[in-house]
Amino acid sequence: MGKGRRPRNWQQMNKEGTPLEQLFADYLLAKRSAGCSEKTVSWYRDNLRAYLRFLACAHSRPTLRDFTAQSVRSYIVSLQERRTKYEGNHLRRTENEPLSSHTIFGHAATLKAFSAWLVSEEYTEANVLRGVPQPKKRKTVVSALSAEEIQKLLAAVPKHTAVGARDRALLTTLLDTGLRAAELCNLAARRRPHRRGLPQGRRKGRPGADRPDRRQHRASAHPLPRVLPPGAGAPGYRDVLPLALRRTLDARRPAGSCPAQG
Repeated sequence: MGKGRRPRNWQQMNKEGTPLEQLFADYLLAKRSAGCSEKTVSWYRDNLRAYLRFLACAHSRPTLRDFTAQSVRSYIVSLQERRTKYEGNHLRRTENEPLSSHTIFGHAATLKAFSAWLVSEEYTEANVLRGVPQPKKRKTVVSALSAEEIQKLLAAVPKHTAVGARDRALLTTLLDTGLRAAELCNLAARRRPHRRGLPQGRRKGRPGADRPDRRQHRASAHPLPRVLPPGAGAPGYRDVLPLALRRTLDARRPAGSCPAQG
């Protein structure tokens, strides 16, 4: 319910009977209007739906009255005791392992953010989760690939084929820059080459947050031509490249030359 439609005695109204499903939908709408990406909104939606399913075991239709610190604590404990992960994930197989501390932290953070939104929208007078601490996250250190592992990885890519040249270019770009896979897919090139030959990478976060990627020191030491294998101008090579890399190649061709045709 928008603020413009609220009656004058909105603060005096009893809102405890408002269905949580409706409040969750309003909260997600607020996230969209605030400029959150669809991926972020989807993450919030999945976490809220999981909590709603948990409440539905005890309440046929959970309402704002059921959103309490005690119910959230019980939900967090149920996540910590769960011994299956990736349930309902069409990209990963279900595994008989406990949820990671980062996953549990994300569920708690979602509910705490929703609780703060309820206060700002005057559904509640106080933040009901203010006294609920965030579960701790385990610090994980991701080890880098060794030189031998990198050589084995590159050796697995077929040579002297257009597809192999493409895969080698993508793989070497990932190794040299530290880009995420999604960031590489969003790789963009502009007409004017960037400083040191770095491509324009769309980083994780809000739309438009584009800047040259310098996540690793090697990224600033090796310009783009190093990561593109020999034979980039061979017939048929350009046609198998992703659009973003094709544009990058074209942007780096000498003036007056035409793109290679397959």
